[in-house]
Amino acid sequence: MASSSSSRTVDVELLLDRFLSASTPTDCLDSLEQLQTACRHNGRRPNNTKLLNSKAGDDNAAAAAQKEAEAAAEQERQSLANIDMVLHNSSVLHALCSLVASSTLPSQHDNNNGSSSSNGSGMEVEGGDVAACELLLVVLPAPTPSSSSTATIPNNNNNGQRRGAGGATTEALQKQRQQKRRVEYISKTLLHFHESSDDSNDNTVGRMDSMSANGKLALTPSLLDCLCANNNNNATTTLIPSVYARVLSLQILSSLLSASPGALREQLMKAPDGINRLVDLLGHGSVTLGSSSLEESSNSIPEEVRNEAILFLTSLASSSSMLARLITFSEGYDRALKIALESSTSTSGSGLSNGSSSIAMDCLELCLALSHADDVARELFLGGGTG
Repeated sequence: MASSSSSRTVDVELLLDRFLSASTPTDCLDSLEQLQTACRHNGRRPNNTKLLNSKAGDDNAAAAAQKEAEAAAEQERQSLANIDMVLHNSSVLHALCSLVASSTLPSQHDNNNGSSSSNGSGMEVEGGDVAACELLLVVLPAPTPSSSSTATIPNNNNNGQRRGAGGATTEALQKQRQQKRRVEYISKTLLHFHESSDDSNDNTVGRMDSMSANGKLALTPSLLDCLCANNNNNATTTLIPSVYARVLSLQILSSLLSASPGALREQLMKAPDGINRLVDLLGHGSVTLGSSSLEESSNSIPEEVRNEAILFLTSLASSSSMLARLITFSEGYDRALKIALESSTSTSGSGLSNGSSSIAMDCLELCLALSHADDVARELFLGGGTG
């Protein structure tokens, strides 16, 4: 059994090497797909209720339940170990950031020297942005739900488990705390891996570009490059990120915000035009009903990307008064209200009062989040805007 486990670990190491040294786009994509499988577990948790109930039944049922629980726990441990191998390889993370930003896999020489693929020595991989984003979402777990899945465990006198608030056992609360720490560790590793360097001479302390001082790409600016590639005049790749890749990039940002809000907010504020680029995903603001100019500025932003950006900006504004103010100064109100009016009039033709569009409601929630988070934003909203 031990040899089987070690062989799976070696397979992941080989996959990482195969990914970094891929000679064809197909080889790169296949390596990423296999890495996703290695890092993803099926989400099955040991069925504690079934295990406890089986104790009162026959021995065969109890043995089967115990075996199922052990198999699920072993699979989860192996998946976590595989994820750690990805996180501890800075060259892999650098390559993933390059794929996200420009669908380009850096050459092995660039990885060894910690340099970016912006010099044209990398290999363009069509669909590499999607594959890299999907792997990052597998590595970065979803936020832990507030309610415990073990709250339905029977309160047997012989199980030795004390219950906390809400009916959750102390063991379940400990697992939730461990899961939270695990997610924080993963998110901080992804956000700060580019900062690891032997030299301490960093002249970019107050600014966060796509490439750090040691030549490694950073995740947050790479995600912004993927989202705003159409507006990036300095892009060196001929591949334009797909709509799906841009939606996945926003979902990664949302997961990072949930896991490490302070670190992500700091990096967004340090990134060049970070907040402005996010707000630009909403289109432009001048609200003038009946004007054909309303449609022009939004055509370049796919509706799926725009809708996901609304949700992320709402969470971002709710998390920080400073960011809410920056979103407001970037015409966040005007842009959100324009989308709400367009959406409601297209569905009902009666404006916001009778509109039932969920997009319109999301836009209004963004406006409320901005006004609740910051006094200056509230004044600008209630003060009348641009007319």
